[in-house]
Amino acid sequence: MSLTRTIPIKDHIFSSEALAGVLKELSSYYRKSKDDYFTNRYLLQISEDEHTTTSIDSPPKSFDPLFTTPIRYLSLRISQYSPNRDIEFTLYHGSDSIHNSLRLHSDDEDWVNLAHAKASKLLDSIEPQSGFLRRYGTWLFFPFALIVGWPLKNLFFLVLRWFGQTKQVPWSYAAFSNHLIFAFILGGLPAMWLLAYAAKAYPSIEIQTGPNRGWKEARLRSKLRFVLAVAIAAPSANFLYDIYKAMFAA
Repeated sequence: MSLTRTIPIKDHIFSSEALAGVLKELSSYYRKSKDDYFTNRYLLQISEDEHTTTSIDSPPKSFDPLFTTPIRYLSLRISQYSPNRDIEFTLYHGSDSIHNSLRLHSDDEDWVNLAHAKASKLLDSIEPQSGFLRRYGTWLFFPFALIVGWPLKNLFFLVLRWFGQTKQVPWSYAAFSNHLIFAFILGGLPAMWLLAYAAKAYPSIEIQTGPNRGWKEARLRSKLRFVLAVAIAAPSANFLYDIYKAMFAA
């Protein structure tokens, strides 16, 4: 009886060292063919982009020379007749695709279970990627829209008062509710842009190979702190101050 086990791969940052470790472990199961009629196959494909792909038909002595440029797609397929083993390992940089996985198949159940345990332990040791925004982005939209929209709302009414088109009214829950709704409407689009910008910095699968100047997501994360400080921290302080001032004045 044959057995197939699949390990979904998500929320990881694969450095050159981590990637080499996984490929070395999986490649160790490959055996050269001893039968003229049945061929054991090894195929490693690495793509920098949709136009450039490197293919290797046997395990290299070292994987390091393959990681000198950014990698967008990686696939390792090992198909063996003797011993009967099939391995499929696939990674898409920046993607949450279901194809990001490791699949093990054999009629030797003990081998499948042993290889699965080793691979799971190895994958668990790889640096995790935050999945917070992908899981809670929808819920974050509401407070983000309100916080980002609050200073926009203040600016809008400041312009109206400047032209004499409105005047300040006493504090009331009805007036406060109207201000909240208006701030939410004004902040909707900026909040959507901000969350989309932040999500790009945390892809489900990130492959960090080649010069670090090409690690777009890592550089984006370093900029994100400043963007959040300007777009969230300052408006939050303004929002809390306005509430305090209105309640204190009341």
